[in-house]
Amino acid sequence: MAELLFDVSAFDCAILRAAFIKSVMEDNVPEKRWRALAASLVRDLTDRRRRAGSARLDHAQVAIF
Repeated sequence: MAELLFDVSAFDCAILRAAFIKSVMEDNVPEKRWRALAASLVRDLTDRRRRAGSARLDHAQVAIF
């Protein structure tokens, strides 16, 4: 089982879901690329947290999605 590095709240998941749907709709992302897009969004979220040294999103970070 993978080691958890960050807590992911329901709020975080809602932001990721909304960003994913918006990207798919606005950029006409084909279904075969959905998995890579989702992985990229999660990676962006966790990289920002790691750099900020925070396990939670703040309002400034939410605005980027």
